[in-house]
Amino acid sequence: MDNVIHNWREKEGLGRFHEVMREFGWVEFPNAVPNSLLQPLTVALEAAISKCREIQLKNGVDVGTDGTAHHIVAFEGAFLTFLEQLYLHEYLETFFGGRYILNSYGGLTNLKARPSYVCNMHRDVRTFTNGLPLMINLLLPLDDFTLENGATYLLSGSHRSGDIPETGYFFENADRAVVKAGSLILFDSNLWHAAGKNMTDLP
Repeated sequence: MDNVIHNWREKEGLGRFHEVMREFGWVEFPNAVPNSLLQPLTVALEAAISKCREIQLKNGVDVGTDGTAHHIVAFEGAFLTFLEQLYLHEYLETFFGGRYILNSYGGLTNLKARPSYVCNMHRDVRTFTNGLPLMINLLLPLDDFTLENGATYLLSGSHRSGDIPETGYFFENADRAVVKAGSLILFDSNLWHAAGKNMTDLP
């Protein structure tokens, strides 16, 4: 079994979702977002990161945060347009067993010379929820994710354990999200993950 759902617009794809999430903790949905939306999102993210950097520097939270933007819903524009499309809405309702809310909304440019805190192994819930569907992450690559530019590490199956993996084990055994721009990735927020290091000269 793999964790890619190609026919995600059809009921068959929705039927596989629970099985794949239980096994891997993350699912790829290829070619979900068109270039017509990726381009304005890229422009909007560059502007948001620049503005957020001013705020980070002003408030003394500039260490390990370069290239990150938080609460980008406040910038409206393309960020709201993306939300309005309700991508994977049926999958999100299936995961939670009903309605859900947006908890946070951020963006990242993976800088070669100044990697941010997201390159550290982490999960996005502070307490292991042991099967309780408390939170799920949705990841949208605006560029192709490659091993060279820092494709995200995802330790498949780690969402089922309350144990913290050793750092060495994590980076040796985690899968890499090598996906095309416009694909979507859903992963259980209990899943241990990290951004990879960008080894290219491009952000």
